[in-house]
Amino acid sequence: MDHNKKNNLHKTNHISADKNFDIQGQLLKELKEYVSKYSDYETPFIRSDGDIIIALKKSVKKKRQTTQSLAEAVKFMMNESQAVRGKK
Repeated sequence: MDHNKKNNLHKTNHISADKNFDIQGQLLKELKEYVSKYSDYETPFIRSDGDIIIALKKSVKKKRQTTQSLAEAVKFMMNESQAVRGKK
């Protein structure tokens, strides 16, 4: 490959990367505006691999986990109670 073709290819890839960065930045900006309407979610961010993360707030996750644990405990107690009644 001659030197001019190599330089043109590099410039094309650089322009493409810049365009993708601009698009990604615009998408993130719009997502931040949209997600700000929902108080249960953290501000979106882009990881180094390009994935966009919109995480639930820790307090919401903890509340869900507590509710799930309580439901499992009640289910366990009901099953145990039913087993005891069946033995009588």
